[in-house]
Amino acid sequence: MQGVQFSQKVTERKPVPLFSGYGVSADLAGIGMATVGKWGQYEVSAHLGLRRRFFPVVELGIGTSNYTDDRSRLHYKVHSPYFRIGMDYSLNKNRASRNRYFVGLRYGFSSFNYDLDGPTIKDPYWSYDFDYYLHGIDGKMHWGELLFGIQTQLWKFIHCGWTVRYKCRIHESQGEPGHAYYVPGYGKNSSSSKCFGGTFVIVFEL
Repeated sequence: MQGVQFSQKVTERKPVPLFSGYGVSADLAGIGMATVGKWGQYEVSAHLGLRRRFFPVVELGIGTSNYTDDRSRLHYKVHSPYFRIGMDYSLNKNRASRNRYFVGLRYGFSSFNYDLDGPTIKDPYWSYDFDYYLHGIDGKMHWGELLFGIQTQLWKFIHCGWTVRYKCRIHESQGEPGHAYYVPGYGKNSSSSKCFGGTFVIVFEL
C-alpha cells in the first residue's frame, strides 16, 4: 500500500520590532479656537512607537487668550507656553494596521503671566477714579489628563485623528485675583478642579 504524505504549511509570525517608527503632529482645533474663539493654543507633538503598542508622547504649545467678558467688562490676556508628557496605549489587536484607537495618560504643566484689566472704579467717599489693571500676574498649574483617541491613515504617511480628554487639576499657584480665567494647555479655569478638552490633529508618521 502506498503511503500518503501530508504537507503542512507553517506560517511564522514576524516579531514586532521594538522601535516601530515615530511621528509629529499639529493640533488644528487649537489653532481654530485661538483664531476665532475666546482662547486657544498653538500645539505640536512628537511620539515614538514601541512594539506598535506603546507610544511615549511629548506635547508642546503656546496658549493664548485676549478676551473681554461682556457682563463684567473684565479683560483677560495671556500668551504663555506649556508642555505635557505621557504615554498612549494602542487597543488595536492587529498591530500591523496603520489605523489605531488608543487610551492615554498625560502630565501637564504651565508657568504663565497674564494681565487683567477692568472698568474705571469710582471711590464712593472721595469721588476719585481708579484705573483697574493688574499686569504681569504670575500663575502656575500642574494637572493630569486621561484621554481616548482615534487615528486613521489618509494617504501614505499622512494621518489625522482626534482625542477627548478628561483633565484634573493637581496643584495651582494663584495670583492676587484668584483663579486665572484661562490656563495655557489646561483650558478654561474655575473653582472646579476638573474640565474636559480635546484635539483634532494632522499627523506625519515616519
